[in-house]
Amino acid sequence: KPEMAISLSDDTTALIGFRPIPEIYDNMIKYPEFAQAVGDRAVAMCASLAGSSSGYGASVGGDEMDRPVDEGRCWAALKEMFRTFVQSDRNEHVVKQVHAITKRLRDQNKADGETDVMEGVVLYFATIYPDDPCVLSPLFFNHVKIAKGQALYIRTNEPHAYISGELIECMACSDNVVRVGLTPKVKDTDTLLDMLTYRAGKPRLTYGERIDEHTTLYEPPVKDFCVETVLLELNGKSVIKPVPSPAILLCIEGGGILNQEFADGTKK
Repeated sequence: KPEMAISLSDDTTALIGFRPIPEIYDNMIKYPEFAQAVGDRAVAMCASLAGSSSGYGASVGGDEMDRPVDEGRCWAALKEMFRTFVQSDRNEHVVKQVHAITKRLRDQNKADGETDVMEGVVLYFATIYPDDPCVLSPLFFNHVKIAKGQALYIRTNEPHAYISGELIECMACSDNVVRVGLTPKVKDTDTLLDMLTYRAGKPRLTYGERIDEHTTLYEPPVKDFCVETVLLELNGKSVIKPVPSPAILLCIEGGGILNQEFADGTKK
């Protein structure tokens, strides 16, 4: 289902969509444990794309193209990588690589006293789910920081995970969540492998569109939903225009009085 996340804090972070193929391949070279986890065939497929423009695809959460893309080859490479990575019959081998890289990064951190952001996320995941293959997911998913007031749009069947911070999430009607890792809840790997888009690209963040002095509109490229935020000063007033659909009003901070006028002219 399509969904949108609007950050309420400056420490909101998430994983969203596959990184561009050249970035994934660079991480395969830099972290040999990752290459061992996904297998030789996936490494070779990514290597064949990494040196050309075909390694980039449609931006995550948007329709723009970063570069011309061989979508078929890109899709096949990412699916092969992810399939071999999460298959149950490879779990023991992949977990062994997870343990190897986390030990190496921890030893390196003790020696150098420094850890880059991506490696820090890997180690953070490892402290919570030490035997989960998806500890390595920051190496192939985009890691983004979403500032307060920024929004991230997630298209249908796009892999994502929220890591930290506070946010408002709005989505199309749905009765299912399909998980593959970093959770104690039920996982459905086969369904997820079949439904993912396997689109590579960089996320697009937006601050929305200011439509009056108090209101910002966050409108995704789908007709299922949109979100407005209304920020008022002390004793301030704002008119919320009617919308031709069901709507939910949430008060995030502070308080006030809501005056509503109905179609028959009565007020409450």
